[in-house]
Amino acid sequence: MAGSLVTTEADPGSADSGTVGTREQLECGRLDAAAGSSIYISGGTQGTAGSGESIVNVPYYRSVAGDDAAQELLTQICSFPQIIFYEDRNFQGRHYECSSDSADLSPYFSRCNSIRVESDWWVLYERPNYMGYQYILSRGEYPDYKHWMGFNDCVRSCRSYPYYRGGNYRMRIYERPDFAGQMMEFMDNCLSVYDRFRYRDIHSCQVMDGYWIFYEHPNYRGRQYFLRPGEYRRYSDWGGYNSMIGSFRRMRDF
Repeated sequence: MAGSLVTTEADPGSADSGTVGTREQLECGRLDAAAGSSIYISGGTQGTAGSGESIVNVPYYRSVAGDDAAQELLTQICSFPQIIFYEDRNFQGRHYECSSDSADLSPYFSRCNSIRVESDWWVLYERPNYMGYQYILSRGEYPDYKHWMGFNDCVRSCRSYPYYRGGNYRMRIYERPDFAGQMMEFMDNCLSVYDRFRYRDIHSCQVMDGYWIFYEHPNYRGRQYFLRPGEYRRYSDWGGYNSMIGSFRRMRDF
């Protein structure tokens, strides 16, 4: 990862002007923050990166020099970001490092052709405000948008979800809206909804446990829809354009 600039700033009114160093120096314990200083990694909304530069979006933290717990926290900060977007294929070109939900990524890059996911699950959206095509990514490397089953190189918003630590997965699907009609409960993956449910459409569902992904076609192909525990009274509640669902699976089974 590129050696992003790390800066510590003293509290207002302090004579200490802060410390400047690299991410690697901080992670290795070679950059000490002054007592009561704030620390951040440069970038984020602070400015715009040029070609090949790195923008980092992380929150501010407090630290105390000589405090082992604080140093451990700073090391954790250096493990950010959790996802990196690249404008070109094979992790080339301008890139943006992100560690939190973002409703509008358009200020940071104009296109997205490769991605590295370092932790957590991420749901990417084709349009701002979590609209358009959805793409669900787990930890790993995606050298071009076809590797996340993308329809194009547009990624304009994203949300992160921690790994599901529970052991149970349970979901009920319904033939009609508002939990009406034929119902079937699932606790495992389904390669073909029609083969098991005898319907090609799901109009509503209830997710009791775990994270799930609906796919437009059998064998986990086509449009993707992310579902977390909750009630979905009609297909528009999970972002669907229609009620056709061909397969689904638990998010742990990537």
